[in-house]
Amino acid sequence: MSASLHASGGVLYILRRRRGWRVELYDWDGQALPGGFRLGREWLRPAALWVDPDRRVWVLDAGRGLAVAHSLFGGAVEQFSLARESAVALAVQGLEAEQVRIVAHGGSARQALEWRVAAQPERVHHLRSLGRPEAHFEGLCSLALSGDRLLCVEQAPNRMQVFRALEFHYSLRLDPLGCAQLIAVSPLLDGRLVAAFDGEEPSLELFDARGTRLAVLLCGAKLLSPCGLMVEEADIDARRRVALLDLAGSRVQILNLRGERLGSFGEPGSATVLEADER
Repeated sequence: MSASLHASGGVLYILRRRRGWRVELYDWDGQALPGGFRLGREWLRPAALWVDPDRRVWVLDAGRGLAVAHSLFGGAVEQFSLARESAVALAVQGLEAEQVRIVAHGGSARQALEWRVAAQPERVHHLRSLGRPEAHFEGLCSLALSGDRLLCVEQAPNRMQVFRALEFHYSLRLDPLGCAQLIAVSPLLDGRLVAAFDGEEPSLELFDARGTRLAVLLCGAKLLSPCGLMVEEADIDARRRVALLDLAGSRVQILNLRGERLGSFGEPGSATVLEADER
């Protein structure tokens, strides 16, 4: 997937193609925020974005094999070259010299998950699929962080591999309600997961920490071509909202953990979430 969604500090960051590639900022009520920027013509294949703790917006260019950090208004402040030109996702953890940058590559490969620390960007390390040197990652497509855990989504086997402190911890298969493939997860602090599936029967589902389905939040025609997912941080479920980027990046749907749709935004002429709630 190329369109991408990330949430940080109460802000939704969206990378999508709209008369060229843009990074846009919204609050959870669908109101556009100051900031955001357009990517230049030198960008060949934007693939994903991530916002680090310093509020720098990292964007992958799989076509040029680069990861570039920007200010909120688009000024490039740092970049590093990737080991391969097949990047599909990234995650950034930590601050300053000890910051860890993780990049996932698609396809079937042993060295599909690379990482480096900020102080030594030229020194590339690789995580081992299933903790085994001979094992391959199969169709990595997205990453998520939860504390010191890195969650790696593999589309082909509908599997999530979890690494803790950059060491393999466990893997978990997430089986969808219908015929679909896992494309993204967003973890809750208690171990539950919201997972998005795309395919003939796309769905958005809630799982417990062992991979047991707890609820189907959306399915069928209510979501089309999902490509990004984030859950709002909150202390209780009643305050948690789910942001789902779908329609290949042109729409953001907001719903709660009961599957009730609160509104949508992003499409030309669409209502904001707040307007949808007030009707």
